[in-house]
Amino acid sequence: MSSVSSSSGNNYLGSNPLGRKFRTLEATVSTLQKELSELKKNGVGSTNLVAGPPGPAGPAGPKGDRGDVGPAGPAGPMTYIAMPQSALPTSTPTPSS
Repeated sequence: MSSVSSSSGNNYLGSNPLGRKFRTLEATVSTLQKELSELKKNGVGSTNLVAGPPGPAGPAGPKGDRGDVGPAGPAGPMTYIAMPQSALPTSTPTPSS
């Protein structure tokens, strides 16, 4: 239908921008696949890593607003606190028929 409305049709005067972009992406994917296979073959991407020796300790950080940590305080209440039975509403069983 476009060949009727324009004399060039879908030829884009000798270049197809979408096709050019697609060919560029295909070439990029092909290059990346080759690089990945080389990395796998040479073992660069292996997980057999060994940690080196630890480095020197860094300088001490600045003191916070509170200063040094003091002794621990008394233990707080436990999560379960027993309540007297009179504090809970009582329900009367209804007879079933």
